[in-house]
Amino acid sequence: MITLDKEQIQFIDKYLKDKGIGYWDIRLEMTDHIACEMESKSGSYDFQTLFMQILDQLGWRGDLKAYEKRRLRLINKKIRKKYFSYFTGLFTSIKTLTPVVFFVFAYYLIFQNFSSKVFNIISLMLFGLPIVYFTIHYAYMSIKFKKSGYLLYGYFYIIFSMLMSNLFYQLPKLGGAFEVSEVVRQNIIFFTTIFNVLLIFSGVKIYLETTRQYKNLQNKLTS
Repeated sequence: MITLDKEQIQFIDKYLKDKGIGYWDIRLEMTDHIACEMESKSGSYDFQTLFMQILDQLGWRGDLKAYEKRRLRLINKKIRKKYFSYFTGLFTSIKTLTPVVFFVFAYYLIFQNFSSKVFNIISLMLFGLPIVYFTIHYAYMSIKFKKSGYLLYGYFYIIFSMLMSNLFYQLPKLGGAFEVSEVVRQNIIFFTTIFNVLLIFSGVKIYLETTRQYKNLQNKLTS
């Protein structure tokens, strides 16, 4: 049984990058898979020879850009499934439902007892601040680790609800595309913001989970 050193791990990573795998987390997964396959072999092997044998075995010789695209589609499917699972899970147990009810009740008190100006500012902060923070964090991670498939879709599902519901904030208003009274507009903002906050929370949960997993995997491969 062989044990790969840090330089050999870096060689595998560089090979995958040169062959078209631009997303670092996909490379980490592939590097980990290759390393595990190589280290599971018993006997004495030349690193280069065994490496090429494993690539042939996995079908990872040559240009891997098409494989990366397929992997990205699978990542998106996996993240999307988790996203909606986390969202529906907020309503399926006392542990998660209690803070949801508390949030809705507290927000309702603000809606009923504060001026429309204060209510609008608080509503903007509720879904705006997490998006601003994680946009900055995603930019930082992208600079530090380059492109990440999991973080890309994790971040996308943080801003997904805002992208989908932006029209509910912009169009219904006095003098707007859809003429409504201020009372109706405030009610639309109230329900849309609740929906947004809960979806953003689900996206944040996935994003943080993904960040931890791939930091751990990177530490494992580089230690």
